[in-house]
Amino acid sequence: MIDLLTEQVIALNDVPDHIPPLRGGKPVHPGTVYLWASRGRGGIKLERAYLGGQLVTSLEAIQRFMERLTARADGPAVAAAQDQARRAAKARKRLAAYGI
Repeated sequence: MIDLLTEQVIALNDVPDHIPPLRGGKPVHPGTVYLWASRGRGGIKLERAYLGGQLVTSLEAIQRFMERLTARADGPAVAAAQDQARRAAKARKRLAAYGI
């Protein structure tokens, strides 16, 4: 779930500007990003939210999406380590927000 208060929110159409080009050096088409968010890829969906009538996601949600796709390909041990690192980073961010 996207945390609109702590994550860097971007419009779904802006996602291609934040990830490297894929096939043949071409940027990802915004329609592909929409499919990742609506139908998913291999059962894994890009997290999205409606904000002011516009579909948005976050840079962190893109990271989680790519981690989940990679974990599915690599296996559960890698996924557990990535998930633990992500949770620790989120906890550090929240502590910093409280001045701790």
